[in-house]
Amino acid sequence: MLRQQAAAIVASASSTDPATSTASNPARSWSPGATAPAWTTLFARAAAVVTDGGTLAAHASLVAREYGIPAVVASGDAATRLADGQMVTVDGGAGAIQPHTQGECK
Repeated sequence: MLRQQAAAIVASASSTDPATSTASNPARSWSPGATAPAWTTLFARAAAVVTDGGTLAAHASLVAREYGIPAVVASGDAATRLADGQMVTVDGGAGAIQPHTQGECK
């Protein structure tokens, strides 16, 4: 079942190497600039995925759909605007990313 929305903590916002990614922790929103097949194993543990580029047919979109997690692609600058450890809600249906202040989460 595909979840349209998930609240999660940002992981790997600045990482470009799956070997050093912190997205292996559960309940994380994974926000790399883009994804590639080498990153696929990390989707199993991500609560949501956000990428700076891509389309509905991009790797991140397709794999997120297969894992049933929300994804927002082509955000433009999420990898630089979101900080590791920041709480966000990712709404894949609306294509929205809602950052939360410390202690706040819907």
